[in-house]
Amino acid sequence: MNDKKLVLFFTYSVSLGEWEDVGILERELTLYRRVAPALGRIFFFTYGDRDDERYSAVLSNLTVLVNKWSFSNLLFSFIGPLLHGRKLKGADLFKTNQLYGSWSALIAKLIFRKKLIVRGGYCWTFFLKKRGFGPLVMAVATALEYLAFRFADVIVLPDTITIDHVKKRYGIPAGKIRMIPNYVDTELFRPMDEVKRRRGRICVVANLKPQKNLSSLISAVRGLPVKLVVMGVGELKVGLAEQAEREGVDVEFLGSVPNRDLPREINTSEIFVMPSHYEGNPKALLEAMACGTAVVGTNVPGIRNIIDHEKNGLLCEPTVDGLREAVSRLLCDDPLREKLGRDARAYIMENNSIDVIVDKELAMYKELLEVAC
Repeated sequence: MNDKKLVLFFTYSVSLGEWEDVGILERELTLYRRVAPALGRIFFFTYGDRDDERYSAVLSNLTVLVNKWSFSNLLFSFIGPLLHGRKLKGADLFKTNQLYGSWSALIAKLIFRKKLIVRGGYCWTFFLKKRGFGPLVMAVATALEYLAFRFADVIVLPDTITIDHVKKRYGIPAGKIRMIPNYVDTELFRPMDEVKRRRGRICVVANLKPQKNLSSLISAVRGLPVKLVVMGVGELKVGLAEQAEREGVDVEFLGSVPNRDLPREINTSEIFVMPSHYEGNPKALLEAMACGTAVVGTNVPGIRNIIDHEKNGLLCEPTVDGLREAVSRLLCDDPLREKLGRDARAYIMENNSIDVIVDKELAMYKELLEVAC
């Protein structure tokens, strides 16, 4: 395969610069650093301007295809495949990073007749419905999602629940789907014996938006002997900070933390909490589990198919009382915390380690390329 070319189509409107700004650049590059030696060249189709081209240096065989014409994101998503036609025509495989924006890769497939991998870390329409979008948006998104699945040569989904949903809703045959969950760099995210966990320290890694349900968590730990450390940025920061001050909760907002620094922050904490109303296949949760930290997650889609209650973490309702009960239980039970942390690490090593995912990824490329020949 070392003469083959892969094109990764970024999520709609996302650029490499944005990945760096929110601290996930290295995390998102990890998989492609590992598969790059097996390929001739990798192309990233991004929504960045010429500044994104500088990231071509992060991999020896990477070329970044950017919106150097300064078109709107929407227009570029439709005509970008034509504008970059010469590079795309010479590629062998197309892959989407998420379903949102997959129409660009679909257009490229139909024009250049290449094999297409449609990857979805979550169902786009499910998230839109949860966020309360109206019937017109839902109809358009459903049509685009159906077309992406219909014309994909392989569909990559993270778990059995999402797979069952896609098969049932869109009539997709099982043989077209591969289950590949999100990966974790388990050498970076690991238990750090040299780091001492601080008593009562609880951490969260999340975008500060309504989906993440951080307001309930702040209220849940009110009066408990804890320090809550929140890593992430978003629209709700001011309101959450005001709530914490009003309720007398010790909360530290660290903002965007580079991926390389997250393991130490997680290892310094006794408990990691994911209080979301819904998730896809949350990397933050997987990374916390890889660190051997005891985790609490809400009993909602995307979390309950990772956490096995009382085996590798605790599940609770996404309410103030539910979160408070779970957190309080772990604060008072050192042996349970340690046991859940060990089993969480074991789960990640078996299911989500980068080595496991790279093997699955390369096997999928090889299968498609052999069929193409």
